[in-house]
Amino acid sequence: MNLKNIFLTTAVCAATLSLASCNSNDDPEGGNPVIYSNIVTVESVESTGASFSFQKMDDSPLITLTTTQSVSGDGVNLLKKGMRIVLSYTPASGEQYKSGPITAYQWVKTYGEGAQLPVEQASSTSGWYTNAVQQAMIQRTGPYLNAGIVSNDEPNECRIVVDEATVNDEYPKAYLIYKSRTPLPTNYLFYVSYSMTGLMEHDNFKGLDVIYEDSFGKHTTRVDRPNTGLRPQG
Repeated sequence: MNLKNIFLTTAVCAATLSLASCNSNDDPEGGNPVIYSNIVTVESVESTGASFSFQKMDDSPLITLTTTQSVSGDGVNLLKKGMRIVLSYTPASGEQYKSGPITAYQWVKTYGEGAQLPVEQASSTSGWYTNAVQQAMIQRTGPYLNAGIVSNDEPNECRIVVDEATVNDEYPKAYLIYKSRTPLPTNYLFYVSYSMTGLMEHDNFKGLDVIYEDSFGKHTTRVDRPNTGLRPQG
């Protein structure tokens, strides 16, 4: 089975905003498989299969998923080691948060793809200008800062940026920047994921204050530094 990725948006589940997971076909008694979606890190990708890892939340144990399917993609949509993606799958065990083999159905890149958080000046972003989204959720899993965004506009720009003026603070300020491009017929869920490991090299770094704007106004979510190193062990 050659798994083709869907790459136009990161719209995996649109009904419920949850960074831990979303699922569909939740009817095991009816014989339909339960399909889960999680933000995962690509650990390996070969013609004979791939492996992925993720954490449920914060510093919870690392979970490893494996498949013998060909999931590499091609061209600009090539799957690469270290990339952060949203993976839709059914675990062979039937348990979402347990390491083991899976059947993969699709994957989409996250905005940011797991790269280091960019550090910029306010002037480069027009003073952290952003369009308001309908809803947003900020969460850390291990060394990664993730965001789930509900919007009915496809973004022209979707990223998280750290304010250079605060980068040496215990809790630097980071801004979710979402600039709309094309109206969509319904609400979609977009995913963002960046690595915090570069900031963790600062001795006084304790976490981030992430600022975003939704339909109710501006909000700040504090995300603490990982407690057990760069890759918490389960």
